Amino acid sequence: LGTYTSVRNDNSDETLRLSEMINFKISDCLMFNSTSSYDSYNSRLDGFSPASISIIDQSIASSTARKAISTNFENYINFDKVIKNHHISAVAGVSYNKTKNYATYAYGTYIPSDLIQVVSRVPQQYKDASSDFYESSMMGLFTRAQYYYKDKYSIFASVRRDGSSKLSSSNRWGNFPSFGAFWTISEEPFMKGLASTVSFLKLRTSYGQS
Repeated sequence: LGTYTSVRNDNSDETLRLSEMINFKISDCLMFNSTSSYDSYNSRLDGFSPASISIIDQSIASSTARKAISTNFENYINFDKVIKNHHISAVAGVSYNKTKNYATYAYGTYIPSDLIQVVSRVPQQYKDASSDFYESSMMGLFTRAQYYYKDKYSIFASVRRDGSSKLSSSNRWGNFPSFGAFWTISEEPFMKGLASTVSFLKLRTSYGQS
C-alpha cells in the first residue's frame, strides 16, 4: 500500500442567514417598523500529517469545529407631521443583539498507523482535547426628535440608553444624550443679493456624549 507523504486538510463551512422586515402604517403620521435577522456559521477542519513528514516522526491527527450564532432585532415607531410651516419628526425604539460562539479542538499523536487519520482512533494516552464557549448581548433604548420651522430653523435632541453584558454589572448601562440646532442662513431674505456667490450656507451646532 505504500506510505502517506502528504498532509490532509479537509475543511467545510456552512452559513445560514434569515432576515425579515415589517413596515406597518398606523396612521398618516405614524409608522411601525421592525427588522430582525438570524445568522449561523459552522466550520470544521480535519487534519492529518503522516509520520514520514512529521518533525516528531509520528503521525498527527487533529479536528477543529467552530460555531457562531448571532440574533438581532430592532423595533421602532416613526412620527412625522407637517402643519403649515412647522415640521415635527420623532422616533422611539429598542434594539437587541446576542451572539454565541462555540469551539471544540481535539488533537492526537503517536498514532500506530498512517491508516488511522482521525482523532477518535488515537490511543487515549496520546489524545488532547479542549472546548470553549463565549456569549455576549447588547440592548439599546433610543429616542430622537426634531423640529423644523420653514426648513430654515431646526432644533433636535436624542437620548440612547445602552447595556452590554461585556461590562461589569455596576457599569453595564450607559446613557448617551445629544442635542443641537441649525440655521440655514442662505434662505434668509438678506442673503438673496448674494445668491450668485453663496448658494448655500448653514450654521450648525451640536453636543453629544458617546
